[in-house]
Amino acid sequence: MNNSEQNEQISAYGCLQPIYQKAIDLRLNGHRHTSIANILSQTGHKVTEHTVRVWFSKGGKCCDIYNSIKQERMIELTEALKENDFQIKAAVVESLAIIRTVLDQALCSEEITPFHIKVAQDVLDRGGVPKQTRVDSNTYLDIGKRETLDNMASNIKRILSPAG
Repeated sequence: MNNSEQNEQISAYGCLQPIYQKAIDLRLNGHRHTSIANILSQTGHKVTEHTVRVWFSKGGKCCDIYNSIKQERMIELTEALKENDFQIKAAVVESLAIIRTVLDQALCSEEITPFHIKVAQDVLDRGGVPKQTRVDSNTYLDIGKRETLDNMASNIKRILSPAG
């Protein structure tokens, strides 16, 4: 969809019946089809989950307009993130450094808790390390804390290194 078509779709929002506008607003705010149907039903409309799914399916009354507004919001968010890129990167680096310190302290002690595991996994998730290369927390507790946390720490150090 080109920019002109997208703008037409966004302006078409104002021409929609209020029930469709409300459905789009709810979907843009993260509501699922079931939730949208329930909320609209509480306002006196007889709407089923199936009906909402049809509205948001390809060719449905809400689909193109919803997608255009969502895409426009993503463009605006991307531009806002670019403006704050340095501050965001600085905050991420500082947060990862703190997490790294906590994990280093855990590695030096004999007391490795599920909290340390969760922190390490969260850092790995944010660093883009695929879950298939990691051990989940249940397996971790069974096969040996030290080995798994050492593996996580080495992955975190790789992520934090200037080349990573």
